[in-house]
Amino acid sequence: SALVDKDALQFFATMICIACGLGVMPHLVQHFVVVETPSIARRTGIWAFAFLLLVITAVPVIAAFVHLEIFTALAGLEVIELREDSEWLFQLSGAANMPMISICGQIVSGYNDALNACGSAQHILQPSDITLNAEFLMLGTASLHNLPVIMFILIGLGVMVALWSTADGLILVIANTLSNDFYRNIFRPRSPMSVRLFMTRFMLVLTLGVATATAIIIDLDKILLLESGMALSAAALFPAMIVTIFFKSLSHRSVLATMFAGAFTFILLVSPKFHGPLT
Repeated sequence: SALVDKDALQFFATMICIACGLGVMPHLVQHFVVVETPSIARRTGIWAFAFLLLVITAVPVIAAFVHLEIFTALAGLEVIELREDSEWLFQLSGAANMPMISICGQIVSGYNDALNACGSAQHILQPSDITLNAEFLMLGTASLHNLPVIMFILIGLGVMVALWSTADGLILVIANTLSNDFYRNIFRPRSPMSVRLFMTRFMLVLTLGVATATAIIIDLDKILLLESGMALSAAALFPAMIVTIFFKSLSHRSVLATMFAGAFTFILLVSPKFHGPLT
């Protein structure tokens, strides 16, 4: 019971952390600056955060449901029973070139493949014989429930649109921050408009190039990088936004101190996790 409570607490804490990290991303915050009054902006932000937390929490719940449904349908069956009414299994394993499920350590596209992988028609499938590919889990829900192929296409398209929308939003915000806050306000405040436009485009290309090179050259645990990025955003940006909203009299130095304190806390707590992959 204590282990279950701890896992549940850790799960919801992780979801809240991701929601806080996403909620203060610059490409999302900029949508709240066009409202009429600060009170409306606060109310809009609270509703957006609530729905964001709901969606983020629902995704792993759906994944857990799919896990449970697949294991319930397969565990305890003899291999010979896969000969009939298991077309969905072969579609999600190898027949449709979507390796979502492995049986006895092998991708199976038909009954004969399952028989060869498990070695006997009377072999009873155990949970250890079933392996799910998490990368295809959400995409496979359409085939799992015998939905039309168009649903699979729409789910995949939605995932790609969400990924690219977040990526290009962050790239644009980083480039605009470098060109406006650094170049125009600090390095060359009186630069002509043509130079500012050129620097905006130059910083965009530079940021995209650096991000691409970093993703190709540095091979770290991508899940760890995602969690660390959300944690850094939640630790440094979220507290700064909160104190700015509710304590308007604070100076910029106080807000910066809040951001640096959160970033320092992030470094102390998260940086040890990178020692394993780096070494």
